[in-house]
Amino acid sequence: MTLSQAKAAYDIVTDAVASLALHDVWRLRPLITGAEIAKLFNRKPGPELSKILQFEIEWQLMNPMLGRAECELALQAYIANTFAQ
Repeated sequence: MTLSQAKAAYDIVTDAVASLALHDVWRLRPLITGAEIAKLFNRKPGPELSKILQFEIEWQLMNPMLGRAECELALQAYIANTFAQ
């Protein structure tokens, strides 16, 4: 890769980070902790809770302007659609 190709690739990545408002994504903290999710939705630690937490992270990245109440609704829908009760 040439220097100009590397610069072009870097510019693409930095433009994407800026357009997606991900410049401080490393500071992202869950709106609802794993312990709170376990209590709210009567879940135990394990693979299922891990999948729910992964969904929460993805949801937060896709919905950076929404808050805890919307996240809880999204989690409720995800759990209802993903895990048989």
